[in-house]
Formats: sequence, C-alpha cells, structure tokens
Amino acid sequence: MSVKCIFKFILFFSFPCFLIAREAGAEKDEWVIAVSEFETESVAQSYQNYKTIIPEMFLIYLDTGAKRLVPFEEKKMRAVTSASNKRLSLIKERAKLISERDSLFLSAEDVKIKEKKEKKLNGEIEKKEKEIFYSRADIAIQENKFFQKDSVKNVVLWKQGQALYKISGNAVSSETLAKENISALIYGTVKDISGYMVIKVKLDTGLIGMPVHEFSDAGRYEDVEQIVQALAYQIYTVIQNAKEIKVFFDVTPKEAKLYIDNKAVTDFSKPIALHAGKYTVSASAENYAEASKEIIIENQEAYTLKINLQKDGQTKIGFNLAEKTPHVFFKTQYSATVPGIITIPRVKTILEFNNGGVHTFGLFDPEKTGRNNLNRDLSPEYVQSMIVDLNKKNTKDSIELHRKILYWSLAAFYVSLPVTMILKSRLDDKIQSFKEGKFPLTQDKVNEINKFGYIQQGFQWVTVALGVNYFIQLIIYLVKADRALPRQIKPDIVTPEYKVKEKLNTNENKTEIKQDE
Repeated sequence: MSVKCIFKFILFFSFPCFLIAREAGAEKDEWVIAVSEFETESVAQSYQNYKTIIPEMFLIYLDTGAKRLVPFEEKKMRAVTSASNKRLSLIKERAKLISERDSLFLSAEDVKIKEKKEKKLNGEIEKKEKEIFYSRADIAIQENKFFQKDSVKNVVLWKQGQALYKISGNAVSSETLAKENISALIYGTVKDISGYMVIKVKLDTGLIGMPVHEFSDAGRYEDVEQIVQALAYQIYTVIQNAKEIKVFFDVTPKEAKLYIDNKAVTDFSKPIALHAGKYTVSASAENYAEASKEIIIENQEAYTLKINLQKDGQTKIGFNLAEKTPHVFFKTQYSATVPGIITIPRVKTILEFNNGGVHTFGLFDPEKTGRNNLNRDLSPEYVQSMIVDLNKKNTKDSIELHRKILYWSLAAFYVSLPVTMILKSRLDDKIQSFKEGKFPLTQDKVNEINKFGYIQQGFQWVTVALGVNYFIQLIIYLVKADRALPRQIKPDIVTPEYKVKEKLNTNENKTEIKQDE
C-alpha cells in the first residue's frame, strides 16, 4: 500500500470523530422559521396591504412554542449541504487568488516585488487546493455518516417574529437561508377569483431532496383571520413532524367528491397518510345532501373514514302565475316553464325565473313556507301551488342606471356646497364691513349687498335641493338593489293545491360522516 493511500485511509477514518465533536458542540437546539411578504395577483388596491398583513398573522399564530422532531434525512441533507457550500466557498476563494496572480503579469511593478507577491499567492493557492481536497472527504463523510433519528428542536421565529424575510432572487436557497440561521421559510400568494380571496402557502427548507409542503384555502376577504388561523394549524402540524397515520375510506356513493382540508381525495381504494391532528372533511355528490365534519386523528396506527351521503329529501311544487309564463331554472339548468311542476330538494333552494329576458331569483325555504309562515305544511300527498313576485324590469340595468344617477347627484351636491359656503362667507364680510363703516353709506351700496344676498340665498336653496335629491336617489338605489335579492317563494293561499295530483316520495334520509378507529 502506497503512502498516499495510507494517508487517505487515515484521513477518512479520523475525520468522523472530529466532525461528530464539532456537530455536538455547534448544533443548536432551535429550528428557526421565517415568513416572507406574500405576492398578490389580481387583488384590488384596497386589499393590497394583505401581502404584509397575512404574513404578520402567520407570525402570530405560529408563535406557539412548538417542538419539531427533525428527521434524519433532513439532518443529513443539512450536513451535506453545509459541507458542499463550504467547498464551493473555497473554490471561489481559490479562483479569486488565481485571478490576482494572473493580474501580476500586466502590472508595472518592480520584477522582484512581483516575484515576491507571486510566491505568496502560489502558497495561498496551494493551501486552498489542499482544503478543497479535504472538503471532498468531508462531503463523503457526511453522506455516509450515521445521524440520530430522534432529534427534537424548539421551533422559534426568525428575529423573534419582528420582521419579514426578503427573498433574494426567484428561488429559495438553503445557502441563503443558512446565512440567516433559518431552517425553513414560509411564503405564498394571495389571488382574487371572482371577488373571493385564495391563499396559497408553501413551507420550504430550501434543501435538495426535501419536500416543499403546500397549503391553500379560500374565502371572503373579511374572513382572512379565520382562513390564516386554519392554514397556520395545518403548517403547525407539518412543522411538528408528527407521526403519520394511515386513513382508509369507505365512501357512499362511489362517485362522491371528497375533500380533506380543501384538498381533493381522488382514489378511495388507497389509504392516504396524514399527520396526527385536526382536519375538516367535506363530501358532496349530485342529488345527495352535502356533509361536512371536523375530525381528530391521533394515537392510532390507522383510521377508516366512513362517509354515507344520502339522497336529498325531495318535494314537488307547481307554479301558475296568471298571464306570466317564465322559464324556471334550477342550478343553472332548465327545469320547467310556468305553468308547470318542478322537483327540488327539501332544503333552502334558489330558483331563477326568466320572463322575456327579465330575470328574477326566488328563494324556496321549506321551513318558512310551512308551519312557521302560513300555518300550513307542504302537502305530503299533492303538489303545492306556489307564487312569486316577478320583476318587471331587468334589475341589473335598473341598478346600473340608478347608480350613475346617484353618483351624479352626489357630484352636483359636492360642487354646489363649497360655492354656497364661499358666497355665504363673502356676504357676511360685506355686511360686517358695511356696519363698521368701511363702505360708503349709500343706497347703491345697500342695493348691491342685497342683490348679492339674493344670489347667495338662491345658491343655498339649490344646495339644499341637491342634498335632498341625493338622499332621495340613495333611497331609490337601495330599493332597486333590494330587488336583486331573491324573492320569497310563497304558497298560493287562493289555490293551495296545484291542479295535477301526484303522490310524492317522502322518505327521510340522514347524511353522516363517521370516523372508525
């Protein structure tokens, strides 16, 4: 065996002791998370501040003093990445020294000085090359090193949660995060879809080979606090790296759509792995009652999630609206033409009536339609005759017209008001000056002041009229806007039963979600 091989052998087996000692002394018991400013997409200007408000909310909800069970894969990747970054830094330093040495050939310094500098640089370059050589062994050691699996660290916020991290470039790098002593970064986007807010969040360690966890939720802008709190709970569960539990499915009907924390489950034949924690399960299917339930998964190896959706209890109602013959739509699909019968679920339902291009939305509420409203339940045997007050004009066009009138009325009032106030101030000044003798006491001056007073009073009455007009237009606008709300569909008291008598299916079913251990 050559001397060189013996040296490599000794080097390889002497390094682990040194590295283990170094790791034990330098590794901290903290797992630091940072949150960056979110990006916005198609969000209105009034909600642009959500890009900082939402991250700041995450900092509040994640400051819970959690502990993370760091997997050995993560520990290994951090050690290998750290060694690789160190080697890359040494290579950059060597390249810089070589560049300095090459620049000596073009310098105008004395030859002896140049030789002295060159000798010094050659020595430093040789030293860097040795360090680079040793760093290769360091990387190999980290790749083959044994890491303890059960390593628990305290989860803390970067800079005590007092600042948001700024991402440099387009990607999250473990090298840049390590410089700030950050273990993982939370970042995301806020997107507007049809007036609703969609938040997408990522939890990224920046380590190659480690998964980037993604979370998402949607809702109204006013509900941002509840949405962020729900997302923070999901992130909190992943950060803790709690035990994964298998969840099997028993779903009826098979074509149902199932969501766990707004994430779709597409294959019921295979179990999925979830961390111990709290989840919201929702299921739906066409012609079945929707179901939603909050479940808690813990202290078991596996669970079976039983979901049994039952068909909606249905009822038939008929419409006969005198000379009006609108088309009736249910869930955007054509259902009947008045006079006619429609079958709908025995739950709150919105129907759309299209009468010659004029749209009216009607609300069918079995509870208000029945005993609570007219002391009469929907007939269990015959078709109930119903009535609804249809719009005479298209509410959309009417609302838009009165909205413009309202804005022009307000603009006219805003123009008239300051003019009236200025004229009133000028009139008071003239009267005061006349009383103090600053104007000549002549009849012409009196007539001039009186004329100015008539003008001021005229503008004042115009302003009052414009103000009254604005409030009248506001009331009209609110009335028109109210016409856009769904009208109550009520039983026909005069003719309570529709002319066609049909037996109805009145089976009552219950929809449920069960969680079996």
